[in-house]
Amino acid sequence: MTRYIALPVELLTRTFDLLALEDLDHAILVCRSWRFAGRECFAYWRDVGLSSISRIDIQLFRVRLKYKPSSCVRICVSLSEAAQRDGLVAEVLPLVKKHLNRVEQLRLSVHVGSDDDVFCALHGKAPNLSLFALEFTATPGERFSYFLPLDIFCCHAPRLRQLRLHATVHTYLPDAFREVTDFSFSIPSLRGDAFPFSFVDQMPSLRQLEISGGPLYFSPYWPSSIYEPVLTGLGRLRLAVRNGIPEHFLHLPAFAVVPQIITTDMRRSIVQILLSHLVGNLDVEARMPRSPRGSVEKRFTLCYSEQSGRCSRTFEASLFRPSPGTEDAPCSGFDIPDVHCHIISLSIDAIVWFAMRKVSGEDTVLPRCLRVTLYMDRSVPLGQLGTALPLCPVLDTLEMCSESEVLRYDAMALRSFLDPAFLRGRTEPAKLEVVLKRIAIDGPVKGLEAAVHMRT
Repeated sequence: MTRYIALPVELLTRTFDLLALEDLDHAILVCRSWRFAGRECFAYWRDVGLSSISRIDIQLFRVRLKYKPSSCVRICVSLSEAAQRDGLVAEVLPLVKKHLNRVEQLRLSVHVGSDDDVFCALHGKAPNLSLFALEFTATPGERFSYFLPLDIFCCHAPRLRQLRLHATVHTYLPDAFREVTDFSFSIPSLRGDAFPFSFVDQMPSLRQLEISGGPLYFSPYWPSSIYEPVLTGLGRLRLAVRNGIPEHFLHLPAFAVVPQIITTDMRRSIVQILLSHLVGNLDVEARMPRSPRGSVEKRFTLCYSEQSGRCSRTFEASLFRPSPGTEDAPCSGFDIPDVHCHIISLSIDAIVWFAMRKVSGEDTVLPRCLRVTLYMDRSVPLGQLGTALPLCPVLDTLEMCSESEVLRYDAMALRSFLDPAFLRGRTEPAKLEVVLKRIAIDGPVKGLEAAVHMRT
């Protein structure tokens, strides 16, 4: 153990920066030198969190806030149970109020019964605050709402740019929020409130907007004069609401000029409206996110983007479930005539395409697609995948790659895959360029020399 204790403080500090906060709390108890090195880590004195009202946790919360009193801190308090209210009000909120002037990021998730006490603690200037996230929770089935005080942060948070709110009701915009550029709003699942555009249209600097949570179908038919100022300056809009997006909401002309729109609604009518905003040649990417451990999740993102880089439309959905609020199968957009004839390149996970093809049950033709990048997966056999892939009559390059382990395929299996998948119906006289990355082929691929040029 002595050889580790004798490490230089700088090296210990860099090592401790890689630890989770819980592990760091244990490490600083080993000895005096480790305690000194651990307390110099950002995770100790800058990122201060609290998720329990035990005496030890509150004492540690207090000590960490006091450790570097002249430096900015990031506070995250998650005490969402009603039984934690007394400890929150008596011990935690006074500390938040005391250090509010040096808070850089503030995230609060508390029970709705403490809303008045929270706003009382936030009645102070926050000159260094750049991110503010507020979530009020309630017991299942409990209805609630709250109003943001107009004088929150004493109307003084000049650096505030990112705002995250959950379960707020219609209200006028507090002066402290007027320079926000990134706003995320979560609609309560138990309320039928419309999204508060009367709140957002007072943010002249807004560039990114996210709406998530409960139904948006109850939104009233606001006049376009309300929507236009909000949408005109946006660079990114994300809509992830239950029951999907009201179609009248997307028919506004201002939506067509929003550079990036992301949604979880893949109903045919919604996909067709959003893809009608795109002009010119298109690049399409359909990928499944991977967890930090490398495992594949059951969700995927389908992104259409103009090759000019001006505009993109992204759809997020589950591989094996229909679109929200509908019994219809998800629409990928590949069968929309005004879309598929403009697709020039396609990058797709094999498992995603196989699942999409299984749902639609129809062949797809991409008449102008020149390049296909296929991310292979061991769970999808080549033989089954070959009959599911799109027909690309002018295809120039096929890239097959594996992002994890090296995948090995039999030469005959590869031939039987290429023939129906990419050579059937191909009208281009030049050879098809096949690029293999982390793909190993056992034996020579015979019989395709005249049509395929393979390289690794």
